[in-house]
Amino acid sequence: AYEFGADTLGRVLASLLRDAERGEFRDFAAGEQAALAAQSVVVAFETAKQLSDTDAASLRAGVDRLYKTVEKEDSYRMSDFVAALRSLRAQAP
Repeated sequence: AYEFGADTLGRVLASLLRDAERGEFRDFAAGEQAALAAQSVVVAFETAKQLSDTDAASLRAGVDRLYKTVEKEDSYRMSDFVAALRSLRAQAP
């Protein structure tokens, strides 16, 4: 019964970011799962028409940058992942 609005997306991404800043996504598998979660949330809000076209495009680009940090397991760096997630969070309405 919870009413989700565009502002809710920022809170969800902020929660993921807090976990990342606490070191919850230290390894590749955890980072990859968090990237999937971030993408799922963005897609859900876009599908529900809770984002403008401009915001949706910006967030999709941010998700793409986040995915680049989990492209290869042997080059995963948590600091890069956190920076990309921080950037994604900053783009949320």
